[in-house]
Amino acid sequence: MPYIPFFSRLSLTEYQGMLMAVLFFIVEKLLRVFLVIFPVGFVVGLLPEWTFSWLKIPQLFGADKEAEVEFLDDFTSFAEIVEYWGYPHEDHLVETRDGFILGTHRITGPRVFGRGSASQPVGGPDRQTSQESRAKPVVLFWHGFMLSSECFVCHPDWINILPFRLAEAGYDVWLGNSRGNKYSYKHMRYTPDDRRFWDFSLDEIANID
Repeated sequence: MPYIPFFSRLSLTEYQGMLMAVLFFIVEKLLRVFLVIFPVGFVVGLLPEWTFSWLKIPQLFGADKEAEVEFLDDFTSFAEIVEYWGYPHEDHLVETRDGFILGTHRITGPRVFGRGSASQPVGGPDRQTSQESRAKPVVLFWHGFMLSSECFVCHPDWINILPFRLAEAGYDVWLGNSRGNKYSYKHMRYTPDDRRFWDFSLDEIANID
């Protein structure tokens, strides 16, 4: 390369790097102006649903969070919330050694696009039975006092729902329920009308459930 005063102070590769940096700077500024004119919620609403599946990113539902919070208030069960977001799930019953029947939920995989109902009956044809599904690392969520498994999925933003994030990352996600709440309201011998049904404390919840 012939010597050119001033321009020969840097190599051709270094000038290419400088040019790329300037181009990135210009593109970033143009994108910032574009997003000021067109909000993210508007842009996301124009994208087809398959784009999110292809890019493996969450779909953010709208920009009106107050409307979405009111919509989520209408849900009455864990299944309704999970199916709204499009995640396949299973319901399981577990009997404790002192006779309580605990309702547990399992999120069996990442979000399914274009599917009306994401629920899977236990033992049905969609149940995961491959060696790969059985080898997935397991995560168990357990709620606090006077709560239920719904507290982990009741949020208007997908990005803030940890069980969904872990399901997308390949974990086998389970959510349990302590005795006495709406999903664990049965006993092998007693009914909720029997005082013996409620004869437990936090010790039994922690040591048995």
